[in-house]
Amino acid sequence: MNKEILVIDLFAGPSGLGEGFSACRTTEGKLAFKIGISVEKDPAAHKTLTTRALFRKLVLSKQSRQDYYKYVMGIITREDLFRKYPKEAFLA
Repeated sequence: MNKEILVIDLFAGPSGLGEGFSACRTTEGKLAFKIGISVEKDPAAHKTLTTRALFRKLVLSKQSRQDYYKYVMGIITREDLFRKYPKEAFLA
C-alpha cells in the first residue's frame, strides 16, 4: 500500500501522540501516517501543535531546519519563522 494512514488527533495537547505517528515509517522508508487534523483548545498547546506541524514541513530542507533551530534558540521569533515560510505555515 502506497498511501499514508490518516490520523485525527483529538485532545492533542502538545501532540506527543502526533509526533510518534509522524515519525513512523514503513519498511520502505515512507511515511506510514499523515496527521489530518489535531484538535486542542488550550492556547499554549495549540501554539506547540502549529509550530511542530510547520517543523515537519520544513525538516526536508537544510536551510529551513536551521531557521527552525534559530527560533528554538531565541535568535528569531516564532512570528519571524512563520513569516519566512508563509506557504508551509498556512498548511501547518
